[in-house]
Amino acid sequence: MKKIFIVVAISILLLFPIVPAKETSADANQSRRTPWLMFDSVLEISYDKEVVNHSVFQPDGPVVTIPITIQYKVDIPQQILSNPLLRLFFLSTIIISSVQVSLTAENKPEWAIISFAPEKPYITISNTFQNSTAILQIALHSDAPANPYRLRIKSETPKIYTIDNAEAYCDLTFRPVYVPLLNGNCDPSPKTPPNQLTFIPISICNLGNDFTKVTAEVLNIDELNGWIVYVTPETYLPLDPSKDVNVTFLCIPPIYFEGNQTIDLRFTPSRWSNPEETGTPINVLITAHYP
Repeated sequence: MKKIFIVVAISILLLFPIVPAKETSADANQSRRTPWLMFDSVLEISYDKEVVNHSVFQPDGPVVTIPITIQYKVDIPQQILSNPLLRLFFLSTIIISSVQVSLTAENKPEWAIISFAPEKPYITISNTFQNSTAILQIALHSDAPANPYRLRIKSETPKIYTIDNAEAYCDLTFRPVYVPLLNGNCDPSPKTPPNQLTFIPISICNLGNDFTKVTAEVLNIDELNGWIVYVTPETYLPLDPSKDVNVTFLCIPPIYFEGNQTIDLRFTPSRWSNPEETGTPINVLITAHYP
C-alpha cells in the first residue's frame, strides 16, 4: 500500500510543471469558489463552403442544409486521462463523460428561420482533437432581401470538472436569390379624343426583394397606324411594396379616330445592380375609346 502511495505522489509531483494552471482571483471569496487548477480547452468550428457556394437560397423555397464540423480538445496530459487515480485527483471524477457543445446563431435575421440539428451535440473529452457534426438549417421568408448576409455562428462548451469553458465563432455569408415581381395599375378604358394629347397614368410597385429596373415597351406598335404613343422606357423602383411609382404614358389618336383601340404594354423587371437578372414581365392592356 505504501508503494502505491509513493508512486502516485511521485506521479503528481512530476506532472506539476506541465499542467497549465489558471490564476485565481485576489478576492478571498472568489478564490474559495475557483478550483486551484484548471485545464484549458480548445474549440473550433467550421462549415462546408462548397455546400454554401452551390446552394440556392430561394425566398419561400426549400430549406438549405449546411454541414457543421466541431473540433474539441483539452490540454490534459495523457497520464491523467489514462490513470483513474490521477483523474480523481485532478478532475474530481473517475469516469470522464462527453462535453456538450451549444450552437447558436448570434444575429438571426427577421426574414429567416435558422436552426441547428442537433442544437447541442456531444463530443468526447480528449487531449487530441475530437470531431462532432451538426446541420445548420436556413429557411427564408418571401421578403428575404437579395443582398449578401453574414451570419455569425457561435459554439461554446461549459466548465466541466476542472476543465475550463471554451468558445469559437465562424462567419457564413449567403445571399438570397433575386425574386423580381411587379404589380401595375391603370385606367383600363380611358377616353381618348382624336388628335388630342391624352395622359394615361400607370402606377407600378415592386413586390420583389431588391431594387428593380423596369423596362417598358409597346407590343402592338405596328397596329397603331396614325397613333402617337410614348411610355417611359426605364423606371427604377425602390425596395418597398407600399411605394407606387408612376410611369408616364401618353397618346395622340389620329384625327379620324372613333371607336376602340387596344394598346398592349409590357413591363419587364430586372435587377438594378445586374440588369441581366430579369423576371417575368407583366402586361397592361389599355382599351382607348372615343366617344
